[in-house]
Amino acid sequence: MEITEDKIVYGKNTFTIVNEVPDGYKIWNIGPYMLKGFIPLCRLKQELLQKGLYVIEKDCLLAIKSEGSDKIMAAIGGGYHTVALMEKFLSDNPEPKKDSWEAKQVSRINAALPYMKKIKGL
Repeated sequence: MEITEDKIVYGKNTFTIVNEVPDGYKIWNIGPYMLKGFIPLCRLKQELLQKGLYVIEKDCLLAIKSEGSDKIMAAIGGGYHTVALMEKFLSDNPEPKKDSWEAKQVSRINAALPYMKKIKGL
């Protein structure tokens, strides 16, 4: 992995570093394969999305520096990649069954949400 002032190069992917999440971008759930302290962002190919396929546009990847990036990346599983979606999950699951996936997700979201709220555009 190579990092410069405005780019992160990881394998064949190049991420441009930004200060806020632009319209049309979402957190890319690539697991632990991102430089610690950064959150990967992607845009979906709209023409394929209309056909039910989720394919990212690899030529316009972005990354944003964030405290709690590890907590955010842990919480976005299941499609909860915005503040609004996380808050909805919490309101839909006020008392999840102990040790259930929902209970674990509530814990992950509660850990991530304060950091998510600091990121412009999410």
